[in-house]
Amino acid sequence: MTFSICAAVIVKNEERCISRCIESILHKFDEYLFVDSGSSDNTNIIINEKFSSSPFKFKLFNVEWEDSFSKLRNVAINNCTSDAIFFIDADEVLLSSKIDIIKNFRFILESKNKHKITLCPIINNHDNHKLKSIPRGFFLKHGFYYFGFVHEDIRNTRVSNIVKFFSSIIIQHDGYKNEIQESKKKQDRNKKLNLLNISIEPNNLRWIFFYCRDLMGMVSYNEIYFTMSHLIDIDKVILDGYGKKKKSVYSFLILDLISTLKLADFSYENYSEILEAMDDIHPNNGNTFYYKKMREILKWKSHINNILLQAIDYINENNNHSFSMHSDGYHIDQLLAICMYENGYIEHAGKIFLSLKNNDFQTSIMNKYMKLLSKHGI
Repeated sequence: MTFSICAAVIVKNEERCISRCIESILHKFDEYLFVDSGSSDNTNIIINEKFSSSPFKFKLFNVEWEDSFSKLRNVAINNCTSDAIFFIDADEVLLSSKIDIIKNFRFILESKNKHKITLCPIINNHDNHKLKSIPRGFFLKHGFYYFGFVHEDIRNTRVSNIVKFFSSIIIQHDGYKNEIQESKKKQDRNKKLNLLNISIEPNNLRWIFFYCRDLMGMVSYNEIYFTMSHLIDIDKVILDGYGKKKKSVYSFLILDLISTLKLADFSYENYSEILEAMDDIHPNNGNTFYYKKMREILKWKSHINNILLQAIDYINENNNHSFSMHSDGYHIDQLLAICMYENGYIEHAGKIFLSLKNNDFQTSIMNKYMKLLSKHGI
């Protein structure tokens, strides 16, 4: 059974990366569609040059930007003449071969549920974090379309339960690098578009999650949490994940974001309940384990810091070392050095340990810390 696949690329001022993107998809698809929403650089020139002598079907649409990525993707869908479509971003490189691409789409075509299956590639970000659940491909004429101004959601006019097929197609992506996001002013743009999503579907946890997540780095953790608490009932999410949506991925992601905010702000109110709710949605997940152990570490660090302050106060207020391990209080100095080391004051700890050693004071514990200091070059 033969079928055709179209590669669709949404572009705007992509001269930095569009050449490598095109080179990675050439000869792998039957049709190539580009939708440009107002490039002012050489993006269009580069695209046309790349396909000037190409034997493949090629179209470049120039569409006015109307604050909607869904509109651009739907333009590609509506103008595609192939049997299936695969979206790749301009700041991505397709690593898989044509054979791999066809094999994965054929799996969908031969499935009895092909009318509701979307293909999700493995998207490898610049930091090697892999995303595996973002739909990028599907067969046309089954009612698929995009909805949302940003972080657009793929939907279907005929079925509500869209199925994700986790394919073996691999994409390399570098668009989340800080310098690239800043140059394209992605954060300010996304804040505006996320609010538009919420204005249309105020109870959709997807839009609320992306809006609050995209505020990271723009405002304080407290402000993000305050914003989230005004958009949703956080206690309701913790207790029942919004009822029927208890197993929703966005219930989990919102709880995950709350955990991040609380951990960064050293705020542990309801923390156990939040982690328990996360485990209820996705048992034994790595994020919950991470938050639990990080909380233990931070509590331990806080406890060590308190001991350090108590040791300093004791040294300043007490000179009586009668009946002590050492009459000059060297054992208290050792305690102080250990607390400094565990709190990250490595050089200060080293000076105290060295002073104690020069005065012939040594214990087995101190010797262990001296070995650790030697690894720091102290």
